[in-house]
Amino acid sequence: MAYASMYEKLNENIRQIPLKLNLHMREILDCNYAVNGWQKFVDLLAGTKFMLSKNDIETCSELYTGHRSPTNAMITKLGSKNFLVVDLLRILNQLEQESLVEDVRNYVGLPPEPVTITQEPASSVRLEAGEDLVLVVEAQGFPYPRYQWFLGDNEIHGETTFQLIKKNVQVEDSGSYCCRLHNSPDRNEVKFTRPTVVNVRPSPVPVILQHTPPQTLFSQDTLILWCKATTFVDSNLIYEWYKEDTFIAFGPCHKKQKLTKIDSGEYKCLVRNDFGVTITEPILVNVLIETLEIVVQPKSTTVDLDSLALFTCKARGPEPLIYQWYKDEICIQGATSSEFDIIIKSLSDTGIYFCKVSCPSFQMECRSDFAILRIKDNSKQVQKKYAATDKVALLIGNEDYRSEKKLTAPQNDVEILSEIFMHLNFKVVSLVNLTLNEMESAIMKFIEMLDKGVYGVFYYAGHGFEVNGDPYSYLTPVDAPTGCNIKSCLQAEKIQELMASKKPALCCLILDICRTIQQSNVHQSRPIRTPENSVYFYATTRGNFAYEYAREKIGRLVKHLQKFLFLEEGIETVFGKVRGDIGSTNSDYFKQVAEMKTNLIEVERSLTDPINCTNHTVEFTRREIAWREAHTLPKSETFIISSINVELKVDFQHKFSNVLVIYVTIINPGNTTNCYAWAAKFPSVLSADKPCIVPDNSKKTKVVIRDLQKLKDPMEIVIKVVYEECTKQKNLEHRIKLGYPLVANQQLWKKCTVFSQNEPTEQECIESLDQISLE
Repeated sequence: MAYASMYEKLNENIRQIPLKLNLHMREILDCNYAVNGWQKFVDLLAGTKFMLSKNDIETCSELYTGHRSPTNAMITKLGSKNFLVVDLLRILNQLEQESLVEDVRNYVGLPPEPVTITQEPASSVRLEAGEDLVLVVEAQGFPYPRYQWFLGDNEIHGETTFQLIKKNVQVEDSGSYCCRLHNSPDRNEVKFTRPTVVNVRPSPVPVILQHTPPQTLFSQDTLILWCKATTFVDSNLIYEWYKEDTFIAFGPCHKKQKLTKIDSGEYKCLVRNDFGVTITEPILVNVLIETLEIVVQPKSTTVDLDSLALFTCKARGPEPLIYQWYKDEICIQGATSSEFDIIIKSLSDTGIYFCKVSCPSFQMECRSDFAILRIKDNSKQVQKKYAATDKVALLIGNEDYRSEKKLTAPQNDVEILSEIFMHLNFKVVSLVNLTLNEMESAIMKFIEMLDKGVYGVFYYAGHGFEVNGDPYSYLTPVDAPTGCNIKSCLQAEKIQELMASKKPALCCLILDICRTIQQSNVHQSRPIRTPENSVYFYATTRGNFAYEYAREKIGRLVKHLQKFLFLEEGIETVFGKVRGDIGSTNSDYFKQVAEMKTNLIEVERSLTDPINCTNHTVEFTRREIAWREAHTLPKSETFIISSINVELKVDFQHKFSNVLVIYVTIINPGNTTNCYAWAAKFPSVLSADKPCIVPDNSKKTKVVIRDLQKLKDPMEIVIKVVYEECTKQKNLEHRIKLGYPLVANQQLWKKCTVFSQNEPTEQECIESLDQISLE
């Protein structure tokens, strides 16, 4: 009977698919339409009996311009051609739209498919140094296989697709390569390709070892271009330098003094010998005449209705400068001067204001700090009825998932809400990309800060789901396995229960998650009990999706929520207005409707209520100390490297409570030329972005360090200095001890025992795979 039912559904007309699946297809295929959306869908139909004519495509385009769904029009037209669900499944697989394929398979009743390797990479590969290594494995299965390439027993960082490409391989890249594939947390389902023995022979053609990195310099600076190459045969090397395609000099080093703007451009070096030619990657040189920087930042303010609010932003840089003011990420028409004033006519003027300053002649742009406008509502002429003994907020944003689809909005959402809650005098802890254990530990630290009279807010953005036959919501950590179950996720209602056990005056959960229904044999059966003084605010209703504004990288809930959090009204009223605002546009209303559950007794309590810690000073001080401990930055440090007389300064900022930004500035280059310095060699448990030069200061570099919550030992880094001396490149290192910065001292990596025992996460399963032979 089950097979008969599957067969019937696979052979249904596409117009018979459920409305929920239809809406999800519209949301996904209407976006990125030229890459893997509806236009690409139409392209894949070419040459088949379902091919749509040019007029059909133009009709879809007209509908799209008119803010209707081209995907829906396409489904209607294909249905008239008897396009079946099985055909839909085939095209969606070609588009690699995994979430839609999963929806269709669930509708049809198709079970998961274990990984099957259909084509192995070659058993051996011979290359010459400087050539590219390309290994490909083909596999089938659903969910789609996840890949990890190995060299010997070591993972190759970042190589997690079906194809391994290593450019410009060298002799030391020789070895045995293989790929691990899986689509399930079950270690018995893991597959390995056969080993590929790669032998890289020395090449007679020149091999470029190092060359000048991209440069950002100022007018009148000196540009030094250098290239270091070698050859494995007895042959002379000839170096030729070019700007764009114009020859400029011979030799391994070229110096240009007193730079001007026309020296900006793309440089390259050709290295040749009797056996061939090798060319460096393009070296981009940008010569700035002046910097663009904001010298006066707009300030947050609180004003009365019918009064004037004034924001000022002043920048310094090459004229002409163009100013443009924004409110809640929306451009304010006509607000194009360094000052922006507004007569406050309604509470809707509350929001986040900032200014973008640009210099078109030099293609430079910078953004001011956020300034928050709050409005006093004196219409009621009454004093605040309620006050909190303290206010604390824990904000978690998960987007860098190991097995699930990566998201784009949670970090930005957390950053926006952090700014708002801090201006509402909350002690804010903001964390991104946490594992299950780290989420549990962070929540328990947060619970410890709650007490009678305290306002507590928990916000989570990331993947989430609900279960058939289970009324609870589950939050997905970044290490959750493929097809996650409730034991590898966090139950939101458990968090609320723990918060309420401390009897705070306000207990608020804001859950920015999908609430789609998953099938599970394991679920909770007890009904939800909303504790006293508690409010749940969901981004969407049960069984439905929550969405992101992909281009703006902001969640739809936060896009609307940020407009109302400053209102001096009861939290139920505020959330009601947010819900109405989301539903005020048809395109959003039919896709996402927020939901609120509340058991507030004192319904006029507001997030804007003041703090009055009278008779609670001991507890208030304890929380203040705990919060400061979790946000302690390393001290700035200035030092001189005596061997080259270079003076450096190292500064620190925090972006989130577990993300540290390290700046290194060359104060005095001493005896060197072309000197650069940056932070490097971080503990292996941390992840770091590539160093980059700060746009308004070519002598200053920035590195963003993530995952500080994983740090178990005191942090130590290296300041790497690269410089030119007598036309030769040299480098040296200076060690700095940073201790336990920010949330690292909270030891969130320790196992939390308050939550129920969970099954091993996928990361734990994968780590245990090291015990599996690669043979």
